[in-house]
Amino acid sequence: MHSAYIISLKKSEHLLTELAKYNVSGTFITGIDGKKLNKLELTKEVGSFYSTILPRSVIGCGLSHILAWREFLKTDKEHIIIFEDDVILEPNFDELYTKAIENVPRDFDILYLGCFGCHSDRNFFTTIGDKLQLSTGPMQTVNQYIKTPNIALGAHAYVISRRGAETLIRLLDKKLYFHIDYCLQRLAKAEKIKTYVTTPRIAYQTSTDRVELSSNANNSHPLLFNYLLSNIHIDNKVRLNYLFTVSILTIGPFNITIWSIIFLLIGIFLGNRNFNFKDITFVYLLLSIPDLLIGNVSNIVCHYFLLITPFFLIKNKNDI
Repeated sequence: MHSAYIISLKKSEHLLTELAKYNVSGTFITGIDGKKLNKLELTKEVGSFYSTILPRSVIGCGLSHILAWREFLKTDKEHIIIFEDDVILEPNFDELYTKAIENVPRDFDILYLGCFGCHSDRNFFTTIGDKLQLSTGPMQTVNQYIKTPNIALGAHAYVISRRGAETLIRLLDKKLYFHIDYCLQRLAKAEKIKTYVTTPRIAYQTSTDRVELSSNANNSHPLLFNYLLSNIHIDNKVRLNYLFTVSILTIGPFNITIWSIIFLLIGIFLGNRNFNFKDITFVYLLLSIPDLLIGNVSNIVCHYFLLITPFFLIKNKNDI
């Protein structure tokens, strides 16, 4: 059977049973819950600056992967599969995985079994990757089962080699600065690790298709617009609302998302136009009614602050 570590905050025997159907023998790695780490522990792991601005879920996820790599190096295995607990596999996973692992170049550090942006040379994620200077170049075909990715995001399913684990622990232990998949892609971009992807993809993530399952999507405001965005798929099992609600940074108790940035930009725009404060507040509260009904108050307050602050600052400056 194929050996795999499953990163999870709570063990699920059902998941082990499901994976066994694909000839996968899973061992749970108890994930690190970033929300339960105190300030001293956070500072020790990522430093005082990043412990302040990084969402706890992001820190916990990254530390959990590093823990899995350490556990792997205690074994005599040459490589191992790492799954997050929201993974789902293709029906013919066993056959395709066997072919892939037999044909992946021996210099691999990470072999992605499914990632965002790795299924074609031009897609939504490669476009964003180009803007952020994350892309490693055009996708290259190695053989029938393996390609080199333009960009590979998502750490829900990958194979890591011993060399890869040793390298990543050296480069990322106590040095996490963002989401773990972003850190991995940055290292690939800098040619510090060698990454490949299976073709076709043989694993997917469910939390990107159902945002309520994701620990990284902690700010769902505004629910109304997110509901509309949830009807748009930008990739197989990736809905657009996931990208808009995933936590980027934290400011005190508030999680900052793409929506947070949008509200900030709207505030700047409105500040330069002849809009009335009361009208803005009325429209904002109207938009936030679904969130108020479920008690999503902290996120409403956060986005209102980001909307109104630049509005008043610019208004006052223009009135002088």
